[in-house]
Amino acid sequence: MPQQVTVRKTRSGLLIANRWLEVCCRLDQGSLAFRDRSASRTVIRRAHAAVELMGGDVVSSLDGGFQEDYDVQRLSDIHGGGATVCLSTLPNQHRHGLHLSLTLYDAQPFAVMQLEVVNGSPQPVSVESFRVLVTPTAGRGRLGLGRSSRRWRFYKHGWQSWSPTLSLSCAQDEPLVLPPIVAPSSVAPQKGCFTGELVGLVADPTTGASLLVGFVTAADQLSRIRLELPGGRQASSSLSAMSYADGITVAPGQGLVSEKLLVDVTGPPLDALARYADALGRQMGGLSWEHVPSGWCSWYYYFGGVSEQAILENLEFLHAHRHELALEYIQVDDGYQADIGDWTTIKDKFPHGLAWLAERIHQKGFKAGLWLAPFLAASTSALYREHPEWMVHDGDGRPVVAIHNWGKECYALDCTHPGAQAWLSHVAGTMVDQCGFDYLKLDFIYAGAVEGRRYDRQATRAQAYRRGLEAIRRGTSDAFILGCGAPLGPSVGLVNAQRIGPDVAAYWRVPSELVPPDWPSTSVPACENAIRSTLTRLWTHDRLWLNDPDCLLVRDSEAALSLDEVRSLATAIALSGGMVFLSDAMAKLPPERLNIASLLLPPYGQSAVALDVFERSLPRFVQLAIERSFQRWWLLGVFQWDDEPSEVTAPLPAEPVHVFDLWQDRYFGVHQEEIRFPAMPPHSAKLLSLRPVTNHPQVISTKFHFSQGAAEIEDARFDAAERALTVRLTPRAKREGEVIIHVPPPYQERRLESDAPGATMARRPDGLLSVRLTLPQRTLFTVFFKG
Repeated sequence: MPQQVTVRKTRSGLLIANRWLEVCCRLDQGSLAFRDRSASRTVIRRAHAAVELMGGDVVSSLDGGFQEDYDVQRLSDIHGGGATVCLSTLPNQHRHGLHLSLTLYDAQPFAVMQLEVVNGSPQPVSVESFRVLVTPTAGRGRLGLGRSSRRWRFYKHGWQSWSPTLSLSCAQDEPLVLPPIVAPSSVAPQKGCFTGELVGLVADPTTGASLLVGFVTAADQLSRIRLELPGGRQASSSLSAMSYADGITVAPGQGLVSEKLLVDVTGPPLDALARYADALGRQMGGLSWEHVPSGWCSWYYYFGGVSEQAILENLEFLHAHRHELALEYIQVDDGYQADIGDWTTIKDKFPHGLAWLAERIHQKGFKAGLWLAPFLAASTSALYREHPEWMVHDGDGRPVVAIHNWGKECYALDCTHPGAQAWLSHVAGTMVDQCGFDYLKLDFIYAGAVEGRRYDRQATRAQAYRRGLEAIRRGTSDAFILGCGAPLGPSVGLVNAQRIGPDVAAYWRVPSELVPPDWPSTSVPACENAIRSTLTRLWTHDRLWLNDPDCLLVRDSEAALSLDEVRSLATAIALSGGMVFLSDAMAKLPPERLNIASLLLPPYGQSAVALDVFERSLPRFVQLAIERSFQRWWLLGVFQWDDEPSEVTAPLPAEPVHVFDLWQDRYFGVHQEEIRFPAMPPHSAKLLSLRPVTNHPQVISTKFHFSQGAAEIEDARFDAAERALTVRLTPRAKREGEVIIHVPPPYQERRLESDAPGATMARRPDGLLSVRLTLPQRTLFTVFFKG
């Protein structure tokens, strides 16, 4: 049994502790300190809580401290058993009251905080934001992570799918991010300041210390984390965690609460991020699916020019190649609709209509998917002409422009309006129940959370956004929902999958002539940007939703991607554990490019870990641990981001392992702790299988699936008495391939027995043993050895 949380009075105030964490509360000061017990390190000193009212007035726990009378309650909630301490500021008829709840758990190394403001005046007050945790900018309030803040790294988490997410050196400036990528409340970067949405993490690689603060509820308020470093008038580093009430009015004597904030000072950073994701998913009811979907999407080849004929041509090809491209969905993307907002009015390029097309997709054995941007209405749309009152408006009564796209202004739908909600349910129901689509991709849905005046003046942006998604959910019964261009926190619990990065593109980095000179490179569609956010958001997969890393492009024409860049994209998508969707004109692909796609099918479903995400902005090493009853091994993705050939030294397990690269089909021998690659090509990746060394013949790779054995091998065992290695396989996407075996001396192969017709055995030039076979069904082979 874990040690229970203890609460005791001290000379300086109050001490709340579990085995990992101590929180010291100075009641007279209204301040808190957080200490990592395992490292005997006070990470947060003299923090406080505050509320900002509209107009700029601030109510702070520092104003008069907390009352000596406090309440302690044992509790059992979604995170387990623990204790909550409720602290209140001193009552004053001229001052609003604050109530701070602080919870520690018996078996969790973090604390959870929530702040309430009570209107103590005779008049209604409007609340701008909650500062649930604030450390001072001067005095003794610095963060206890290390002596030099310039050595720290800040994990910057973007507010929606396309927002750049990366770790930044605190010695550099925060990058500029432009609309519509930014949060509605974003401000221009300031020197020495770093901001993230929903969650932030500060780590010092030199000391191993870290501090994570992240909101574990997100249904009612958008939130932000802000780190300010010493400089100018600021004497010490400070951190603030805020959730935005958006001006909600609180009546006299009534209260309003913040979102719940998780504080984790125990590290290590990767573990803290995983704990946070688990807590957020538990608290918000994160959704998943019984399996990870795969499919084909029309967008990245046909774009807005897609037609019924193009869909049918690819449908026929994929049906004819069902074995090697075992996809589930055929998704019709943007281009079928008459206008943005007019989803049920179909262009002439789809003469038979959507219901007919969905039925053809079903007849070929696939499920049907459809793209919508349901929270947008183009200025030219019938939806806007007929219902301008359904839009979010600015202070002058004009509709709020959510984006300039498709050559026109697109306005934001007011998802608090009853008419708009009914329309959303109707559109979703029409597409799913009447037309027969099984899957909806909801794009540009950040528009539901833009700033502006809504029908319900008491609704926050987060609440408005969720009401829109809830209306769609009501109309779609059990359809699979993918969010894209979506605020991350408020989406949890309402989408089955979520895009976790910007769009891919048929180029690695956006050509300079396609964007304005001052446009930041991290904010535009490009493979480099998509891979970056995929690797830095791996932690969300199967905790908050299924990850969507966007589509895999493998074509060798009509694109500016090299083979190395295609393999890098494939490696990131494969190791994400998330959805695998193709988006090429399939009949135009040569066999070697089809083979890359086939190796990723079916999706593996388990996400890897970016080992160095807190060391550099572009992670180089992404590891997936695989445990099977017959063998354990690791997959290691090694990424080379430079524009010139570069040496890369990759970390390896401490024990000796066989190192085999799937993409190069190359055996590097036995290594441990690290391996050096002298000149990796620009923008390339390796997908290494790392198998612990044995003293008998063993499988070290396969050519059927990127996991190199996890998806297709049911069992692989060596019988020492019989001197025989027996391997049992089940067919996946690729039916033809090879199993690669390392044979240590003194063993030598004698013969192969297999129930697969035409199976052959031969030595490779690198000395490894190759068994080539076709898998029309479950297959078994045995290699007998002498020696």
